[in-house]
Amino acid sequence: MAGDKILEETPIIKGRTSEFKSLQWVKLAVANLLPTNREFFYQLQNSFPEKEEVGIMETNCYGLGCDNALSGVFEVFSRINHSCIPNAERWWDLEREVETLYAIHDIKENEEITVAYSGDVYYRPLSDRQDLISRGWRFHCLCRCCQLTDPESVAASDRRRRFIGWVDKEVGFRAPHKMIQLVTRALEFIEEEGIVGVIKARLCYDGYQLALEIKNLEQAKRFIKMAYEQYLLATGPTSEQTTKMLRYVRNPKSHMAWGL
Repeated sequence: MAGDKILEETPIIKGRTSEFKSLQWVKLAVANLLPTNREFFYQLQNSFPEKEEVGIMETNCYGLGCDNALSGVFEVFSRINHSCIPNAERWWDLEREVETLYAIHDIKENEEITVAYSGDVYYRPLSDRQDLISRGWRFHCLCRCCQLTDPESVAASDRRRRFIGWVDKEVGFRAPHKMIQLVTRALEFIEEEGIVGVIKARLCYDGYQLALEIKNLEQAKRFIKMAYEQYLLATGPTSEQTTKMLRYVRNPKSHMAWGL
């Protein structure tokens, strides 16, 4: 069911993202693994064999946390396939240092669990997404939205995703009254694209802050409730983001934007 925790896992290798590109560092990290983990590491897909062990790292690692300063390789997570409209979302629990996986859609029996390898796929048209995936992991994405063949459907999806990405970048650079309309439109497009989870939560949180700036408390309450629901869905009830949103749900005026 959507909102259920599927998995949580500690990385078998963790380090600064920049270190993962150093063959010397990677070889040492692998040498220090327990024999069973070392064997597992070498069984992982290597889309960049010319880079040796670094290729295995680049193929299978995930950025940990919002800033991706750290990366990790996992026994199970590193085997999960990609989709541009995934049915699950991963989230790094900084306090416990584990990666969590929550279902963000209802998942049928025998249905493959998928995640988005990069948040950028939510903002890119089809051709750009395929280029991103091809360069980053050397495969051709065949998820549902990447298999659209009708030119009108492809063009409509591309427009929606470009608009979502544009709004995400424009927040803070336009007048609140105008920006809140754009955020509302972007959320409509997110709904049409079937996107849920953290990406949607972030836009809802932006809408909440904008509504506070223009002193529309009722609208702010609607936005922060949606933000809380989306973080709860994708990151669980105890994540830092979920608990933060819940505080604002309970007291919408406690955010500093209300006093601006």
